Amino acid sequence: METPTGGFYTSYVRGYYNLSQSLHLVGGIDNMFNRNYLEHLDIRLRGPAQTPGGVTAALAPGFTAYAGLEWLL
Repeated sequence: METPTGGFYTSYVRGYYNLSQSLHLVGGIDNMFNRNYLEHLDIRLRGPAQTPGGVTAALAPGFTAYAGLEWLL
């Protein structure tokens, strides 16, 4: 089931703000421009064809924003 995959690029941004010496606010965006891509060894299933050769591929996640607190002891 291993098949060739094309090249791709994705863009990520991440930032932080120090609220105190041990508490940081972090946030960012993964896959900022919501590109569809497939890693070389990602899952591929036989079934309704999404790509040539009758193989359905599980694409990587799209635009993902996140935020959180980081507490260092």
